[in-house]
Amino acid sequence: AYVEKAQGESIGNGMNGIVGIRPNSHDIARDLLDAVDAEILMVKITKLENSTYFSKMIIMRGSKIISMDARPSDAIAIAARTNYEVPLLFNEHVLETVGKKIC
Repeated sequence: AYVEKAQGESIGNGMNGIVGIRPNSHDIARDLLDAVDAEILMVKITKLENSTYFSKMIIMRGSKIISMDARPSDAIAIAARTNYEVPLLFNEHVLETVGKKIC
């Protein structure tokens, strides 16, 4: 499994605080979260099925917690645009299946 070039660039732009001349869908999603006073608590990579990763964005608005299905790259790109650190959690089975020790 891989991340498409545009998705990877959007994640990088979010991490570096770069917004293009026109906002992309990740910028707009972040703006919507801000407008309704909601924040992403975490992104959970939940499963891997047929080379496709699945994830949930866990969002809090007031005292309400919302779990939303999202493509992992979209969830990460939106989370990268926030003003707070968003944990990225992985299902243990996913890590056992495709995880690599890098340090």
